[in-house]
This record gives sequence, C-alpha cells and structure tokens, in this order.
Amino acid sequence: MAYCSRALSVIQKRKIVVSEWIKSGNDVTPHAMKLFNTEKLLVARQTVVVGDEPIFYVFDAFDSRSNTSKNAHVYEVNMYTGVCTRCTVSEQLRIPCRHIQAVIYDRFNNKDAGVAQYDVRKYFHSAYLVRHLQDAVESLSIQLPLEAELLDSNDVKPPPMYRQAGRSSTRMPVKDTRDIVRGSKRKQNRGEDASRSRYCGGEGLDIAVEDLSDEESKRVSAFFDTQLSAASVVKRDKYRCSKCGKNGHNKRRCNATTADIEEEGGIQPGEYVVGGCPFVASGKLTAYTNEVKRYQ
Repeated sequence: MAYCSRALSVIQKRKIVVSEWIKSGNDVTPHAMKLFNTEKLLVARQTVVVGDEPIFYVFDAFDSRSNTSKNAHVYEVNMYTGVCTRCTVSEQLRIPCRHIQAVIYDRFNNKDAGVAQYDVRKYFHSAYLVRHLQDAVESLSIQLPLEAELLDSNDVKPPPMYRQAGRSSTRMPVKDTRDIVRGSKRKQNRGEDASRSRYCGGEGLDIAVEDLSDEESKRVSAFFDTQLSAASVVKRDKYRCSKCGKNGHNKRRCNATTADIEEEGGIQPGEYVVGGCPFVASGKLTAYTNEVKRYQ
C-alpha cells in the first residue's frame, strides 16, 4: 500500500512538471538540451559537402573519441533517416550530433537558394521529446487496492537480497580501467580518460571553451536557440562538508583530522604493563573512579 501511494505521488509530480513544460512551449527535456549544447559548441568547426541529397558528408576536424586529432574524419549523414554513420553520439545518445547540426545550419545559410530545410526536433529520440513524455505520463494508471480485497497471510518473507547498482563512492579510482568481462585490466582507448567523462558534470570538451569566443559559434548558437527550447535547470550548490567546512565532499568522505586534544594530563607514550589499567599509568585513576561513582 505504501509503495502504491508513493508511486501515485511521483506520477502526480511528473504530470505537473510535464504540464509546465508544455505551457512554456519547451520541445525537449533539460537533459537532452544539455547534451545538445555540448555538441553545438563544435558545429562551427565542421565542413559540410553535399552529396546525393539527403546524403551529406561532414569533415570533422576533431575525432569523436579525441579532441586532439590532426586529420579530419569524414562522416556520412543521412538526413532522411537521421543516421550519422559511425558517430558515437548519434548512435548511443540518439540526439542530433555535431554533424547533423552542421548540416541543418548549412542548409539554413543557403535557404535563399531554395534548398530543403530540416527540423532539428526530428532527430531527437522520442524519449527526449516533451510531447511524447506527456503521452507516456498521462497513460499511466495506478489503482490502490481496497481493504476488503486484501487477504490475511502469516507467510511473511524478507525482501530479496541483491547488490546495488553502481560503484562505491568511497572507492578510490584506479588509473587502469578494469575489464569485468575478461577479468583483467585493459589499456585505455585513444582519447579515453577514466577520471573524467565527456559528459560527466556537464563540463563538455576542453576545446569547447575556446569556441565560445568564436563569432561563427555565436551565430550557430543564436540560430539553434530559435529552433529548440527546453526548461532551465537551477544548478545545485556544491557539497559543503559539515565537519571541516570545505566544499566538494560531505562528512562521510571527509579526511580532515579533527580529533579532540586533551588540554592537560593526557596519556604520555611510554612502557605499560599489558592488561593494566591505562588510568593508573596516566595518573587519572582517582578521577575515573569518582566519575564512575557519579553515574552509579
């Protein structure tokens, strides 16, 4: 009963959020917009060559696996099916990658020539679209069981035991990436960094910071701002440790030493009899005895 009540509460909150997105005219979810903006920063560095339309060839100066490649890589983009050949962003994240965005922007710049224009929303997976999310939420229906329909039973069993997903937050990262399937460590791929992911924390690529000052990148950003919208998300403040007062971690992961030091009469290092009372060696036996009698 408690689980069903909680599910009803969660669904109701999601309906309210999606309804606000619809009223605001948002097209995609905030997470999809964050991924989209990461790719948008490199659109100005792409070179688009028209093939047999809707086939386009995009020369990318930066490989999708590394932002330090010296040779341009060619990607084939089919705007009819929305497929960018051998592009990890398009195949795995299912959002308009930098190559698809480059084609859309190139067609926009040549709209006076009567070329076909493409809608960027078409190339998002349906799970990212707000209108499809609304249909999914509205179709959910949960009914609470009535007391008369419940059957009494004394056969009470514990919940199943299973290992929680994810890694322990207290485990320190290792340099080599462990291959779980082969039970061994493998060498990292070109451009792979185990300590930092491309989309971890929404920081994006290093090269993207330089593109922000590029005039062409600003025009690309202004164009897509008119084509796509999403709800803004308030960034959460950094974790602040209640133990040491520093940012970036919590009390559980704090390594600061804050042990209380006795002002006077502390136990001094020396030789002690094994099994003897430490209060005798430190000369605090009388104080300890009085304290014990106080609470008896």
